[in-house]
Amino acid sequence: MNNIKTRKFPSRSFGRKYWNKPDRVAYLFMLPSILVLFVFAIIPLMACLVISLFDMNIFFTDTSFTGAHNFITAFQDTRFWNALLNTVIFVLFEVPLQIVIGLLTANALVKTMRVQYPVLALVGSISETSRMQVRVAQEAGAKVVEMNIAELLRGGDIQKAAREAIELLHYGQDVVVVTAREHEDYLEAVKVGKEKGMSRTAVAKYAQSRIGELSALILKEAKVCGCFLTGGDTAISVNNYNHAHGAKLAEEGLPIIALIQLDGGDYPGLPCIVKGGSIGDREALAKSIVYFKERM
Repeated sequence: MNNIKTRKFPSRSFGRKYWNKPDRVAYLFMLPSILVLFVFAIIPLMACLVISLFDMNIFFTDTSFTGAHNFITAFQDTRFWNALLNTVIFVLFEVPLQIVIGLLTANALVKTMRVQYPVLALVGSISETSRMQVRVAQEAGAKVVEMNIAELLRGGDIQKAAREAIELLHYGQDVVVVTAREHEDYLEAVKVGKEKGMSRTAVAKYAQSRIGELSALILKEAKVCGCFLTGGDTAISVNNYNHAHGAKLAEEGLPIIALIQLDGGDYPGLPCIVKGGSIGDREALAKSIVYFKERM
């Protein structure tokens, strides 16, 4: 019994294993197109070549082999050369023109139909430079939402500013969130903070914390193509509230203004432009919004 040899039959899964490779599966996907090409292009072309060697009527009832006689007759006919010239002109001029027009039309449709998300700017700085940049961006079409720090210190609801920003973003509007529209708004926040026993530094830290919290509320409900962050403390707060592990420097988006990408967290890879409060010209924010749109 021990000397009996058993025959091994192929596994039923042989076919499955054979085709379970990307290069072989590719041929299966190509098969329908190849069949169509053969039926409607290659086979008719070969049939035309064979028929050209015969003299026959349209019913194929009276046929005789003539070899190259039909080709010789065609080459001696001026109508053949005129038709050939027209074909060459068509190929050299009409076909490229149609391709160019088709590509331009397709490119225009892609740009028109492509979903372009708005930009969210979070301006925690109260410097005159930042306020000027906000005004220029507003003139360029961005909508400004104020997160009034004095009102929040009095017990106001941050959801009010969040809802306003989210609604605007849903309509495709670029949104700039500020903690103070004018310097007087900042002084009002400092006054309210002082009444509550808070120093200027404590009020500033409170404002940065709330702007980070606001960013998390907004990003949870609205899709943006990028964030503009004014001030290192603002960037840190946004990073923390969105649970990012850190940030990766991607490139210099504009002169002395860095483009980073959030590392991990709720929105990994989210592009953010970070700049100091007093850095950049008056158009820095407006240019950054355009930069985001062109980059995406």
